[in-house]
Amino acid sequence: MTAPVATKVCTQCGREKPLSEFPPHRGKRRDGVQSYCRTCHASSLADKRVRNPEFRQQEREANNARTRALWKLARRHPTEFAILVQQELASPKPKASRRRTP
Repeated sequence: MTAPVATKVCTQCGREKPLSEFPPHRGKRRDGVQSYCRTCHASSLADKRVRNPEFRQQEREANNARTRALWKLARRHPTEFAILVQQELASPKPKASRRRTP
């Protein structure tokens, strides 16, 4: 006898899919996955890129700002940075598959 596959309904397309079809959610969701499936997420990002061509540049700039802030913290306050890194390493996070969308 096989175990039943856990499923969830996507909030965007309304289809019931297995949990493996949903990206992980690192917040406080009970099931540990997003409310939308990977397919809907990819299509919404593609639509967003079409509507806002500067979207990728804005994402890149925000990520660069976060990275600069972390490096500044590491240089100025190495002990606080070490504590932050240890906390990040200690907190369990689900592994996300990183697929690149064209």
